[in-house]
Amino acid sequence: MTAGQGWVQPRFRRKFELSPILEDYLKRIAKNGEIVFPWSKLKPLLKKKLEVVLDEFYETCPVETSVPVPNFETFNFDSLKKTILQAVESFTSAPFTIQRLCELVTDPTKHYNRTDKYMRGIEKNVLVVSTIEPRPGQGDGNNVNNPVVNGLLNDSPRDDNDT
Repeated sequence: MTAGQGWVQPRFRRKFELSPILEDYLKRIAKNGEIVFPWSKLKPLLKKKLEVVLDEFYETCPVETSVPVPNFETFNFDSLKKTILQAVESFTSAPFTIQRLCELVTDPTKHYNRTDKYMRGIEKNVLVVSTIEPRPGQGDGNNVNNPVVNGLLNDSPRDDNDT
């Protein structure tokens, strides 16, 4: 049968691969937690890598089907994936869990062998409110990421009388 006679030519999804330098950058963040570039540059990279890893994990690792239990939400891949990606998109700066997120996307099967558990682990790391900014070299040779909590830098002077 030819394509014109009802046969549909299969579409092969080309596997997404990051360039080695971008993959190494994510692994570097996973190792030391230092983000060098602004979140506006890192976010699309992390979001795409996360999307690809979630899809690959779902295709290769089983999801246990369980009997519905009261007070426990049944796993729904598409819904949880959407929630995770929306949470990443909503950040205006890198979440303070960026190091752990990069660990999870660069080596997803290190601690997880089920899609539902992996995605719940990712979800816990994106449902945070504190963020960090890249802080390349403050003149003392240290590249320190200071967290921003509720809009306040943690390295700001603090009065011991503050409660």
